[in-house]
Amino acid sequence: MLIVIGGLIGSHIEKLEHFFYICTNDTLCYIAVITQEPTEMHRKLPALTADNRAFWQGGEQGRLFMHWCEDCTRYFHPPGPVCPKCASLSVRPKEVSGKATVVSFTINYQPWTPNLAAPFAIAIVELPEQTGLRFLSNVEEPVEQVYIGMPLRVVFEQQEDVWIPLFIKD
Repeated sequence: MLIVIGGLIGSHIEKLEHFFYICTNDTLCYIAVITQEPTEMHRKLPALTADNRAFWQGGEQGRLFMHWCEDCTRYFHPPGPVCPKCASLSVRPKEVSGKATVVSFTINYQPWTPNLAAPFAIAIVELPEQTGLRFLSNVEEPVEQVYIGMPLRVVFEQQEDVWIPLFIKD
């Protein structure tokens, strides 16, 4: 629940855990107060394009797609209309196993927004289909249990018309 309280710059309200100023001009600001505990991570959603639609919506069927070049027979990410290795236009989404390994990770302890439950693990994961086929994702495991080399499998979180690929221990 969002409660907005009128005020001027410099107004002070004590003992509020989650608040921020919403300024409408140089002198008038409002204080917005979040009155609920963090429940789920709200993610910025990608703009869907013809090139990335399979990656972001394949999770509806529980399938992970990466872009594939027919000419140099390699996967690449992020998806795009041209192969970054050989400049071929013969590219398409191709299903992958959904398995991965943690190559590197960091633990975020900062709740950047009131809805963000911290801590959480952000990892570079590598897919077994091709050396170097990597992307950034979250590992949905207790942060103290995440390690380099950890075997993973994909799961999906739906938000609107996007299925975000996340990973759990395999």
